[in-house]
Amino acid sequence: MDDFIEEARKLREGFQCNDHNYSFNILGFTCDTPARAYLKCCKGHGGFYACERCEVKGKTIKGRRNDIEMNCKLRTKTSFIEKTQAEHHQPNIVSPLTKLPNFDPVKQVFLESMHLLYQGVMKMIISMFIEPGNNNKLSKNNRNDLKVELSRMSAGIPVEFERKTFDLDNFGYWKATQFRFFAGYIAPFIFKKYVSIEKYQHLMLFLVSTRILNSKPLVEKYHAFAREYLRLFFELTPHVYGPGTQVMNFHNLIHVTDDVLEMKAPLSTFSAFPFENCLGKIKKLIRSSKNPLAQVTRRLHEIQELNNSLVTRNILKNQCLRITTREWKISQNDYEESSQIKLGNLVIKNKEPDNIVMLESGKFFEITNIHVNNNDINLKGFKWSHALSQQADIDAEVGEREVHGNKERERKREREEI
Repeated sequence: MDDFIEEARKLREGFQCNDHNYSFNILGFTCDTPARAYLKCCKGHGGFYACERCEVKGKTIKGRRNDIEMNCKLRTKTSFIEKTQAEHHQPNIVSPLTKLPNFDPVKQVFLESMHLLYQGVMKMIISMFIEPGNNNKLSKNNRNDLKVELSRMSAGIPVEFERKTFDLDNFGYWKATQFRFFAGYIAPFIFKKYVSIEKYQHLMLFLVSTRILNSKPLVEKYHAFAREYLRLFFELTPHVYGPGTQVMNFHNLIHVTDDVLEMKAPLSTFSAFPFENCLGKIKKLIRSSKNPLAQVTRRLHEIQELNNSLVTRNILKNQCLRITTREWKISQNDYEESSQIKLGNLVIKNKEPDNIVMLESGKFFEITNIHVNNNDINLKGFKWSHALSQQADIDAEVGEREVHGNKERERKREREEI
């Protein structure tokens, strides 16, 4: 770290390139819990004084370190540098981050959301419902039904989402993107059938808060609600799941909103998701054991040059898709029937599950035909008044009942051809 610190100190004074003066500033560090403890030279998450944001003293409950108190004295840059709570710090070691100019080692080392919210809290909640050895485990029949529902839902996930399978028997091997998708799109609906009202409402405190904190328009309006929901979620956790569940990941939920306010941005903008598979990609750039850093630098430069040389076209930038009326006539000389179109990173098809779009009116449109003439794209299909029905049953919420025997489908949604 010494070389990095020295370089950062020099860059902080500014530098000149091509007759332009540039300023340099470190916004913060995005790390998982062990890496943060290593950088800050403080106790790990199993310590009694491990919380990085407040001076809570942990308690051991059922073999786990629990940080129960919610209103302890908050740490500051001054208290961290002066080590006012010596038990929080590693003895005889000073964090190199304290040498960075104008840097706050408390506020600017973020409680990284990928590991905290998804691989931490969401994973632990699933484990309490699925794994044996606790009182919150679902019955065998409910677990089997849940697996069937997940398998059915996987078939309806659009192509833009990766890792569409959710094998509960191997959820410990899920990637963070799977936990994020599960929390954002599946858990609010699927758990309603299989857990008690108390557990479901408690879970929704967490899911709603994570949705708010990861959305720019929502976080600007409702960050205060998210903070209160997460505090309530943490406070109620032992009453819902039993003692010994207020571990460090759950405790950090009461502090994570501070990162959003510090950065003035949603959690998704400074998470570790862009680097989830980065190590594997870096390994593929190395061809031999000699000078690996130089090899990675050259390969990254080559990739950047290649990307700069590509000519891309984004037809969504200056035009909207036109949805045709029933009376519109298509000339075969002018338009071609297409099964799909790709607009930037978006793929639209004329069959499920990639044929549903939302209109500016808020209604939903099911595409049955795609007609293309250069950049002129016309869609034909059916308009829905509502995405979901009000019934709790999953089949009713999706809006269709599958008859597996003869593969017929009875449409229960009201739809209007336009």
